[in-house]
Amino acid sequence: MNYKGPADVYIAVLGATGAGKSTFISTCAQQEDAVVGHSLKSCTREIVDIPIMLDNFRVHLIDTPGFDDDTLSDTEVLQLLSVWLYETYHENHLLNGIIFMHRISDTRMSGSARKHLKTFRKLCGPDAFKNICLVTSMWGNISNLVEGERREDELKSTAEYWGTMCEKGSKVFRFLGTTESGMEIIAQILRMDKVKLQVQREMAEEGLEVRDTAAAKELGAQIESDRLRQLLELERVQQDIAEAAQERDKEMEKILREELAVLQSIYEAKVREGEMLQDSLQAIKARSSSARMVIGRIVTSPLKLVEGLASILKRTMV
Repeated sequence: MNYKGPADVYIAVLGATGAGKSTFISTCAQQEDAVVGHSLKSCTREIVDIPIMLDNFRVHLIDTPGFDDDTLSDTEVLQLLSVWLYETYHENHLLNGIIFMHRISDTRMSGSARKHLKTFRKLCGPDAFKNICLVTSMWGNISNLVEGERREDELKSTAEYWGTMCEKGSKVFRFLGTTESGMEIIAQILRMDKVKLQVQREMAEEGLEVRDTAAAKELGAQIESDRLRQLLELERVQQDIAEAAQERDKEMEKILREELAVLQSIYEAKVREGEMLQDSLQAIKARSSSARMVIGRIVTSPLKLVEGLASILKRTMV
């Protein structure tokens, strides 16, 4: 990487696929040609740096693949993030802040979202919580503002959601799809000191493999739990098939065998994912060239954006 200058600010944007990460970045960068998804399918399969000039700061907005990706497993996403953070640590490009995005349009915190949040907390570590901006998106997709505010309050007050992070310094913001609302979030991070994430200390300072980090252990426990649950489902369906065969119910047996094939495929995927999580750092790098940052072009913001940032900075410093 050829980053230069003390005014460089690094902001990683994380969150589930479809949470609006790429939209946030393209809105702040005012890049009409940025790749933005308009569905829950992922449009980011690698880590991409989109630098923008804001006043005296070169702000690097780092777009990342989300968990629940349709093309990458959670293991691949975690390994990609871990290897990139390990490499940027050695290149002395520590993050100033992390933006974690969540759709306010989701009526509840799903089981997979809770699991991914646990992995995210382990990736960052408590010491980095003060550098995290928890951002709700998709406010335009809800018809009842009061309901959205209720969901936001629940996120902030529930310990297993955002509560613990908020107690340790994380801040909550709303991204309303506008440049101004995005700049307000960036302005907060411009004042933050650079931070070492837990996974960086574990890998770069303690010499741990990705598989031995707290985040990987958390994800591994989740994968094993899912695998065992799928195994129980497989055994249940196999028993149902035996009963259908005994009763000579050919139609039901056919339906159950189709269900068994789907469950078997899911089970085998979980087994493979668990095995992949045990790969060494060297094996991960050899397996995927995506463990490198892809440098985007420098975007020089127009004057109106610079002035807007200056006014926001002045307001937030009060």
